[in-house]
Amino acid sequence: MSETLYRKYRSKNLDEIKGQEHITKVLKNAIKSKAISHAYLFTGPHGVGKTSIARILAHEINKLPYTDESNHIDIIEIDAASNRRIDEIRDLRDKVHIAPALADYKVYIIDEVHMLTKEAFNALLKTLEEPPEHAVFILATTELHKVPSTIVSRTQKFTFRPIGDSHALEHLKELAKKETIAIDDESLKLLITHANGSFRDSISMLDQIKAAKLKSVSVSDIEHLLGVPNSQIIDNLLSRWEQNDYKHVLGSIDDLRHSATDPAKTARSIAGTIRAQLANSTIGSARAVQLLKELIPDSGVYASFDHIEIALLSTMSAQKSSTAESRRPVSVEKPEPAPENIEEDQITTESEVEKEPDTIETQPEPVKQETIATSPKKETAAATGDKWTQTLEALKGHHNTLYGILRMSEAAQDGDSLTLTFKFAFHKKQMQQNKHLDILQNTIKDTYGKPLSVDILVAEQKPKQTSKKLNTDDKNQDLETVSNIFAGAELLE
Repeated sequence: MSETLYRKYRSKNLDEIKGQEHITKVLKNAIKSKAISHAYLFTGPHGVGKTSIARILAHEINKLPYTDESNHIDIIEIDAASNRRIDEIRDLRDKVHIAPALADYKVYIIDEVHMLTKEAFNALLKTLEEPPEHAVFILATTELHKVPSTIVSRTQKFTFRPIGDSHALEHLKELAKKETIAIDDESLKLLITHANGSFRDSISMLDQIKAAKLKSVSVSDIEHLLGVPNSQIIDNLLSRWEQNDYKHVLGSIDDLRHSATDPAKTARSIAGTIRAQLANSTIGSARAVQLLKELIPDSGVYASFDHIEIALLSTMSAQKSSTAESRRPVSVEKPEPAPENIEEDQITTESEVEKEPDTIETQPEPVKQETIATSPKKETAAATGDKWTQTLEALKGHHNTLYGILRMSEAAQDGDSLTLTFKFAFHKKQMQQNKHLDILQNTIKDTYGKPLSVDILVAEQKPKQTSKKLNTDDKNQDLETVSNIFAGAELLE
């Protein structure tokens, strides 16, 4: 089995570390002056050298040579993701007082330290408060906010930076030359972009390119091998998104979905393009920022095209709704008393003008809604709103695709049954996926306090009577249909 490039070219001393000079300089001075701290905390994104520097530091303070095969009895590595319980930390606490066997210091490297349980953190804290002279702790984490402040305050904290593009490009060019990989700078820059500041990820991608054994590597090769979407496709998609072209946006997402494109890289490409357009003021800010917010959960490894699609379509609908609202005339004069048969859309609402006493003396007749008939026993979302709202809030931010679908439904509870009624079969089909149903039922059990069976229906809508003019205007009819599917946006004449 061939050795991976990341392991083959891993730094062996602090001088070889790239892009973290603000940290290596301090550590080298500390070693030189023998000012060794009892505890260090390395924090920053993954793949930027935290574990590598921890291992190098452990060897250099003990004046030991370091290689990938180094396995010293006085340097103990603990993966907190799989050793997170209090028992493992208690074992550490019991053994830490035993003097090192061969080295000057007994060094404990605890990776992903944020994964420890509360009880394990408490046990570790007692050791950090009164550590033996021969013990050094090096903690590493990608999620500093999950590490208790009591732990952080007892360490020297070093914040690692994402690797800068210039450092990454220089290093990758050097590795490509050593491995005789014919690749141009533009292709390397594309690797760096999708590594998202991670040295390890960029080198792993280069390793994948090497395995393809191409005579020369181009940008199109990178896109094909790594599932990176073509930049022109992304530009065209966003252009049609700006124009509220639902048909083209849906078609583009389907093309990307069936072309072996990676959804996480697609989300990252869309977000990166929007960010660049915002910086150059070539795109509307409000809607673009909302789309960026929707895409944040999809920029990681657990992305899905379903969520990207919902994010694009929901922000398109939001724009249409806000545009329609801005064009609605606002009355600034005292309204006339409403006639007996006033239509609902003729009433000036309190949001349009401050309501004055006795302005409207008669109530408008209720507008009849064309919805599916429901049993009198069922409680609608208005009656059970608190629990259904809690369910939606519990899903928001954790399962955004599912949240985006469910907010289009009308919920009604009948005993131990919950009926979700959608206006269109598109949403019903999405909800019938097992992964969505499982997540929803688990969330319902928490918010309602008991399991409920879930029935999914599509509302039966009566055919609308339209004028001859509307029957000939197919474009407006299509837009109205799509607007109703996605968030019920108001159509403009």
